[in-house]
Amino acid sequence: MSNQEVMLAVIFYGLLLVSAIFAFVYGVISFFKKGKSLYAQLVTCGMGCFVMAYIFQILQIFITKEIETGFQVGNLGIIGAMAFFFTASFGELDDDVDDGYKSLRKYRLLAFIAPLVILIIYLPSLFSSISVQTKIFTLIQFIFIGPAAYYSFKHLIIPDVDVGIVKPIRAYNLVQLLMELFLTLELGAINFNGEVMAIIFVVILSILFVISIPLLKKGASKWTQQ
Repeated sequence: MSNQEVMLAVIFYGLLLVSAIFAFVYGVISFFKKGKSLYAQLVTCGMGCFVMAYIFQILQIFITKEIETGFQVGNLGIIGAMAFFFTASFGELDDDVDDGYKSLRKYRLLAFIAPLVILIIYLPSLFSSISVQTKIFTLIQFIFIGPAAYYSFKHLIIPDVDVGIVKPIRAYNLVQLLMELFLTLELGAINFNGEVMAIIFVVILSILFVISIPLLKKGASKWTQQ
């Protein structure tokens, strides 16, 4: 990458970092209080992982003057964010949303569309000329994104029978699902040296980060009104 391209990448990933910091700080202020939702706290921790990921991403671009396709420390931040999103959805929300009845089976099955899309986006990387190491590290990240996307989509489509939990946060679940999708597309674009496409996906991710926690706060506030 030329010096101009390096600066452009730093600017756009810096935008992504600022957006993640905003979401994390907003979440800490809104949810890290006595009696607040553990689900929202876990999501906020996920945003904190994004902050760490993009700090290291920007440092790596400065040092190597390229967008790394193999392993770099920032990858651990992405994995951590997806682990927090998965824990929030599966550990804190799903038992109250899905009681195991057969009537909800179709929604459990339909939700597999999300990780399937993640897998389809990964497949071209598998058959590309990138190194085996890069393929493995990309796969590891996608393995964490897939389950998180499954529950994001499941809680977006499953009926809110009588508990009134998922309906207030459907807008947030949509945003989280889109974050997981565009994160996957951005990682895929990097593997194919598609810096321009990666930057486009970064801008979209920045917007999603900024609106995510305010939407979650708006939805979660309705839980306390029931």
